[in-house]
Amino acid sequence: MKKAMRFTWKVARKALMSTVLLAFLGLCLVGFLVGRDQVPHPVPVPMDQVFDNLQVYSYRDTPSDTNYHYVVELTAFGKPFAEYDVDQRRFVTSGFGRRYDRAFSGAHYGRLKLRGHSGEGCWIVVPDSTSNTLTKGQFDELTRRTLDYVRPVGVLTNVLGMLSGYSIGYRLGLWEASLANPSVQRKLLDSPGVARTITREAWRRVLLEPSFMTSQPDAGTFVTSLELQRLYNRFFLLALEDTTGFVTQEAARLMAAGQPEYARAMLEFTHAVKRAGADTTQLVSRDFRAIETWAGLLFSRGHWASFVRDTTSDARFRYLGALAHYDLTPPQGPRPGGRHARQVWVGPRALVNVDGDDGYVSDEIPATLLGCPVGWQPWLQPGVTESVRNLFAVRWVHPPGEELLQVAQAVKRTTLRLAALANAGRPAGRDATIAESPGLRLDRLPPRHDAGARPESLATRSAAPDSATRIAAAWRSRVLDADSARATATGDSVSADSSR
Repeated sequence: MKKAMRFTWKVARKALMSTVLLAFLGLCLVGFLVGRDQVPHPVPVPMDQVFDNLQVYSYRDTPSDTNYHYVVELTAFGKPFAEYDVDQRRFVTSGFGRRYDRAFSGAHYGRLKLRGHSGEGCWIVVPDSTSNTLTKGQFDELTRRTLDYVRPVGVLTNVLGMLSGYSIGYRLGLWEASLANPSVQRKLLDSPGVARTITREAWRRVLLEPSFMTSQPDAGTFVTSLELQRLYNRFFLLALEDTTGFVTQEAARLMAAGQPEYARAMLEFTHAVKRAGADTTQLVSRDFRAIETWAGLLFSRGHWASFVRDTTSDARFRYLGALAHYDLTPPQGPRPGGRHARQVWVGPRALVNVDGDDGYVSDEIPATLLGCPVGWQPWLQPGVTESVRNLFAVRWVHPPGEELLQVAQAVKRTTLRLAALANAGRPAGRDATIAESPGLRLDRLPPRHDAGARPESLATRSAAPDSATRIAAAWRSRVLDADSARATATGDSVSADSSR
């Protein structure tokens, strides 16, 4: 036993004396201190991390059941730690897992993580009938996944950080405020109003699913999906602020055309959006199901205008003009010619990732306060200062080398703290020093009063002559004396000249 302990001690001693290991531990310590400096104290409830780490399940109790139930699953590093039932309004922290009834009778919405935001749109060339495939790298350009000036830097800094131990220490320093921390999880579940916040974040997750664009097999499918997403996004904006009753008129048209299912889905979706817009409303499974029903009919049957029949061609033209007013025109129609022939426009978008699949979500829905998740607001909503606005073409949530760039910020904050401590240690009563010139004696400034001084002392100080006023009066007196002396000398010289 003694020989084994002696041998272990020799090996451990050699390892501790190794320069490589000491450098690794030193960089790990530096990373820990930098990461620890990023954590605010007291540690806030991480509401901004909820949306990126939740997934939603919709299911039916039996295949013949018409009522859908929705469950929100909170995860950390892909592992669930809590489950919230929307209808029962209660949390479950144990005894849950994969259920077969959710696999075949409903839908699953995975974690939708924001990678960045592209504030500029672009034109995408649609191939002709002879080559019905998108050109190489077009969708990668849309999602900004392979930027040559970003990716090599990010890969290099991540590899260096992991090999040096700095990245490991940095993540350990952030552990105190991470959602993977069990104490932070309990704090989140115990915070007031968390059930309402989680329900609304889950509703936004279901709302954004039809707007998620990923790689498509061919150009025709891409263009069709793009047009349907445009209709879905624009109809959401109309339902959010329909002051003219246009949705009700459209539902009546569909009812008259023999499409009651389409009409009910349109009205229920509009009603769900208005309910979600009221802050005092508690959302239920019916509000979630309205999104699924409306999006399912729109993407399967196409534009509802194809079911509306008008008696005359003039009435049809007026109807299409009304749809164009709300930017809800059907995809059929004349294509643009000239410079943008065979091109489609893709506007500003949020760059996202869903279970490892890169894609984007157009800005129409997340740019509104109702459709924007809490954690996305610094990137998609206008900020208070210019530093949080979208000033760049692509603004990344985690830019390349972010962990290493935090070193400079940590050094700056440490320097400011040391300067503040040094300034606080200066003796009281020596706040300012006044230099005196010959022939002029200036009074020293009174000592600075503390913040807790009594009102009587402040009143006495304000009643006393101000030092700056005394200084100005002394200088004014000196200047007047000099001027009078020069005037006397000039008068004497003039008298002498006249006498001659």
